Amino acid sequence: MRRLRDGVLVGVVCCAFTAGRMCHAQIATAGQETQTSSATAGNVITHVTATGGQPLVVTVIDASKLVMATYQVDRLTGEITLKSVRNITWDLQMRDFNTGKPLPQDIRSGLPR
Repeated sequence: MRRLRDGVLVGVVCCAFTAGRMCHAQIATAGQETQTSSATAGNVITHVTATGGQPLVVTVIDASKLVMATYQVDRLTGEITLKSVRNITWDLQMRDFNTGKPLPQDIRSGLPR
């Protein structure tokens, strides 16, 4: 188990630094403010978001365990900070959840029957 965790962490670091370099180049040449990069290895999905001047945001999802973790990676020092970990099993079993208008039930009630 520890070997798997360490392997995932190494993958996160490599993905973050690689994506950071690629994204930084794309931001400089294309004038875009936010770039993303995603990868899948087995049941682990990584997604890196790079916004100009901000730390990289790395999201790691273990699809087999339905767990999501979010990290920030400092572009200058490479320091990785764990921001959150969440089991999304129950989230994915919710029928509706929306914090803004229109709410799902508002849409359903307005549909012709």
